[in-house]
Amino acid sequence: MLGLTRLGDVIDPCNWSYGEVRGGVNCADVNPMFWYSGDPVTNYGWINITPVDQRQMQNIGPFTLEAGKEIEIFAAYVVGQGNDALNSITITKGLAENSQILYDLNFDANNVPVEITSFTATSESGKVTLNWTTATETNNLGFEIERKAVLNTPEGGTSGNWVRIGFVEGAGTTTEINNYNYVDNVSDLNANSLIYRLKQIDYDGSYKYSDEVFINDIAPATYQLLQNYPNPFNPTTIISYGIPVKSNVVLKVFDLLGNEVATLVNEEKPAGTYEVEWNASGLSSGVYFYRLVTDNFIEIKKMILVR
Repeated sequence: MLGLTRLGDVIDPCNWSYGEVRGGVNCADVNPMFWYSGDPVTNYGWINITPVDQRQMQNIGPFTLEAGKEIEIFAAYVVGQGNDALNSITITKGLAENSQILYDLNFDANNVPVEITSFTATSESGKVTLNWTTATETNNLGFEIERKAVLNTPEGGTSGNWVRIGFVEGAGTTTEINNYNYVDNVSDLNANSLIYRLKQIDYDGSYKYSDEVFINDIAPATYQLLQNYPNPFNPTTIISYGIPVKSNVVLKVFDLLGNEVATLVNEEKPAGTYEVEWNASGLSSGVYFYRLVTDNFIEIKKMILVR
């Protein structure tokens, strides 16, 4: 076929009713012999845009074979079904990659490694959610989740030891994509930041560690507005607050009569803990109030400026 129609014609990607060239690609640069060579998931290149029954004959070659010499020929037909058309393409890509892995390993599934393709950590409402994905697994008993805390001390941050906090069962041996997650409740943990890693364990007890992921701003379980420090102060002080979820945050300072004297924060913030320094130079001694307003929380505290 060599990329031709059933009538033997070459298709023009710039003028083809069943497809379009997208993503800023010049259609004149697209090889017409490789039908629909673009990626519909990213909407880039030559893409089939017509959802009807379409039938194609595909072939590769030609090959030059040596007479009388025996050779092995392998063919893989890969089909993936997702929850929609684009997701089906994503799944099929993963299955095709796994087929290549099996071919490279001479079809010995026992040699398929446990391949962690992603490992992330997010913090919200006093909890840290870990998500990781494997492309392949062999004899995978599961994953121990380990955590190390950078602790708050009067002298500053001190790194703790690795602690096993949980276990998630693995999928054994598979060439399918698997997604895992683990939620760590850290609401009672006194730490500046957290480090996580996975200990992947085989059935025979052998193991290896994943890369590490970091949480630098631990989101509290509830909204918090802490007492400023130092207090009394002259002329600068630190105001700390925490928000459990992404919120619009307004932090303002008022004098004893209720007049606004400073706006320290007025923007949307992701979940986490924050510090703001306020410099009261130019203001007279006295009592001042600072007020934190978010989508679901309001709190006011008092501080004293002493000259």
